[in-house]
Amino acid sequence: MNTTKTARARRHRVAATAAALAGLVLMLTGCGGGTSANGNSSAETSAASITGRWIATEDESGDIVVIDGDKITYIDVLSRTDEAACQVTNGILDDTEGTISAGASDNAFRVISTGTINNNQTSVLWNDVNGALRTGDESGTGSISVAPDLISLDYTFAANADPISLVPVDSAQGKAMIDGYCA
Repeated sequence: MNTTKTARARRHRVAATAAALAGLVLMLTGCGGGTSANGNSSAETSAASITGRWIATEDESGDIVVIDGDKITYIDVLSRTDEAACQVTNGILDDTEGTISAGASDNAFRVISTGTINNNQTSVLWNDVNGALRTGDESGTGSISVAPDLISLDYTFAANADPISLVPVDSAQGKAMIDGYCA
C-alpha cells in the first residue's frame, strides 16, 4: 500500500513538472504574450507596425486614414482635382492634427470618424458610423485586415459599400497617387 501511494505521488510530481515546463516553453516562444527583442509586447509591436498615414486606392480613392497606435482617424478628401484639395492633402499628411484643428478650407476635407482598433487588429470601434450625416451619436464596428503594406477596411459609413484598400502614403503606390492629385 505504501508503494502505491509513493507511485501515485511520483506521477503527480512528474505531471506538475511537465505542466510547468510546458508553460515556460509557451512563454519563451512568444505565444504567452511575452516581449519582443526590442522589449515591446506583441500587441505593442503590431500596433507600431501599422502606425502612420495610409491612402485609399480604390472606391474611396484619395481618402486618408491616420493610425497612431490603436487610434484611427478616417478623413474624406472631398475634391481630388483642385489645388485646394492638393494643399489640404499635403497638409493632412504633414501635420494631421494641425490641419484638422484649423478646419476644412473650401470644404476640401472632412473627418468622417475616429475610432479605436482592437488588440488583435481585426475590428475598429468607430465613434460615429453615420459618415456624411455626422450625428456623432452612433458608434459601430467594422472589420480591418492588416498585411505588411496593405490594410483592408470595412467602409461602414455608407450602406452596402465595399471594403476599401489602403496603402502607406510613403509607398511607391501611395506616392504615385498623391503626385497624380497634385500634378
